Amino acid sequence: LPLVPDLPLPVRLAQEKETIGLYISGHPLADKAADLIVANDVTQEGAGFGVDTNIVTLIGADGRSQSYPKLTKDEVGDLIIDRIVALRAAGSAARPLRAVK
Repeated sequence: LPLVPDLPLPVRLAQEKETIGLYISGHPLADKAADLIVANDVTQEGAGFGVDTNIVTLIGADGRSQSYPKLTKDEVGDLIIDRIVALRAAGSAARPLRAVK
């Protein structure tokens, strides 16, 4: 087989997820070093921009996630604040909180 250059990590991860349904080379969020990531499923009706509701998954630094049904944006805000308070109380969020894009 001919030698080919490695694909950039984002491309490789996307192809792994699409082809076999999971990541082998790592995880796309691993380099974010965040205590909490809030993923909003904008592909679902009633979630995203221009509506008053979201469908979110909260992902912790340990990789565990919890998905929620359609909630108002205020309810999502309450979930996020509750999780941050719990992280602070447990001492797991030692770094200053910052937004990650």
